[in-house]
Amino acid sequence: RATWLQKGSAFGLAANARKALKELFHDPGSMDKMISKGILVQGMDSYLMVWGNVRDGLLEEVAKCPNISIHMGKTISSFDDVSNKSKIEVVVKDVEDETKVEKLDAVLLIAADGVYSSTRTMLDLESSKFATVTKWRGGLT
Repeated sequence: RATWLQKGSAFGLAANARKALKELFHDPGSMDKMISKGILVQGMDSYLMVWGNVRDGLLEEVAKCPNISIHMGKTISSFDDVSNKSKIEVVVKDVEDETKVEKLDAVLLIAADGVYSSTRTMLDLESSKFATVTKWRGGLT
């Protein structure tokens, strides 16, 4: 998909996680802005954060980095680790129009394609396993 859906779960953001995130943020005000959307959990030095708010805050920071590009709404068709050139050649297709094909060159490829990763399949890696943990979520109105 070409855009993020505004849904997802919440999680606790502890002090050590906030310290790690501060290292990623170029502007300390951006981190404070993201944290302000959370709820302080009394007595635990932790914030209850909605995943979408954290994701959006991180995307805003990435947008400030001229050497990083995010390609949303694309499917990886193939990639080749060209070791003698220290780069990765990636072929992607547009998810809405598969006739639109684009070739990208990168130093690092991060494919955040989820639990049923087609990238994992392309690399012949073991598929994800059920962790025998069931989580339920819902909303109250």
